[in-house]
Amino acid sequence: MKILYLEDVPGDVQLAQHALRRQGASEEWRVVDDRAGYLAALRAGAPDVILANHRLSGFDGPEALQIARRLCPETPFIVLSDTLGEELAIEMLALGASDYVLKDRLARLSPAVQRAVAEADNRRALAETQAELTQKCVIFRRIIDVLPELIYAIDREGRITVANQAALHVFGRSSSEVQGMPLGEFMDQLGTHCDPPEEWRLMAEQRAIVDREISWRDPRGAHRWRVLSKLTLTDPVSAAVTGLLVVSRDVTDRRLLERELLQIAEREQGRVGTDLHDGLGQDLTGLGLLIKALEAQLQRENSPHLPALQRIGEVLRGAFENTRSLVRTLTPANLGQDGIVTAIEQLAHHSEKLFGLRCEVRRDPVLAIKLSDTAASHLYRIAQEAAANAAKHSGGNHVVIELRRQGANLRLSICDDGSGFDPERVQHSAGMGMRMMAYRARLLGGTLRAFRDANGGTRVVCRMPIAQNETHD
Repeated sequence: MKILYLEDVPGDVQLAQHALRRQGASEEWRVVDDRAGYLAALRAGAPDVILANHRLSGFDGPEALQIARRLCPETPFIVLSDTLGEELAIEMLALGASDYVLKDRLARLSPAVQRAVAEADNRRALAETQAELTQKCVIFRRIIDVLPELIYAIDREGRITVANQAALHVFGRSSSEVQGMPLGEFMDQLGTHCDPPEEWRLMAEQRAIVDREISWRDPRGAHRWRVLSKLTLTDPVSAAVTGLLVVSRDVTDRRLLERELLQIAEREQGRVGTDLHDGLGQDLTGLGLLIKALEAQLQRENSPHLPALQRIGEVLRGAFENTRSLVRTLTPANLGQDGIVTAIEQLAHHSEKLFGLRCEVRRDPVLAIKLSDTAASHLYRIAQEAAANAAKHSGGNHVVIELRRQGANLRLSICDDGSGFDPERVQHSAGMGMRMMAYRARLLGGTLRAFRDANGGTRVVCRMPIAQNETHD
């Protein structure tokens, strides 16, 4: 420990050194007795502690303390004096002295030095920690400000505590302006992001929402999509919930591109179906007529080649039926003309013929809903994929397709009486069927669930908002 002692009485220096060494302290002393020596010692390097006689010839404790505070403000300063009145002691402590010790009570010197040095070390460590935290906060702030995601946090009362630049742009305010403002004041800008009852419930139950896709229409009527996460914030010591962090990523461009690609695929499927019908289908029909004519001729001639020709005719009829089935799959009949109900009923009839199982349609007696062509196509493809999965993989022989209105939603359900499925296996399956159905449901602004039904089979349920997908043409 480096000790600087401002003292002009050599005997007092020895007494102070003896008092510290008696306590087992190991120190390096530098003793000065005037202002010039004191300044030179401080400029040479800050000591660990300064001991100063309160009054020297031409130099006193208050001035020495002021110099120390200017040149080495973190160094503890302890006043030693023969007599120090209470008012003067209070004045020195108010000026920044760490402690004072009377020279006739030097037994207090070692504890006072140890305490002052320990407090100074703690202050330095705290300052370093605060500086490190400040630096990390600056880095964190810069990181979240360059992110395109909307990021903000609220406290338990719903007041904004943090908002990055993307969020401030949506709020239309500066950081200082939004600080402490109720999040509810920005409901128009946030749309479905802001749901105070849900946010209070999440904080009360310490739950989180991760990667929930939401959709809404902006003030101009354009469809928007975002992926939203809401995470509770907790105090690191008490673990009490202090607020909620919201992260929202705009995926509108991606969804529009995906929708466009899907529409291109749908149009291409329709084109291929039409080409098959008008091209290969007509060719097979023509071949069938030729074979019938040739078969009649061979019958008249009682030709031995007749059985072979009849087998060729059977193969041709099978190829024709397969082509018709493929055309129906690629181009759902009457989807745009007669609506989704007729298309679903024809799907059930086609599935019975194609897979050899019973396929039943249950629907509301009156289902006066006119979906847009895009929405009807997505819903039809979901039913088609789910029915095909049931026929191919369930091991059952009965499929029920239900189409019902539930309040503001349309509910499509496909259920089989097979052996059910393993949710874990389906979740990690590399197949595209379930993912495409879920994706189509999201495009409709709805949800899709697949689960084991009470009867042991598999049930796939799609719910979609009607108003968002209805056409009024």
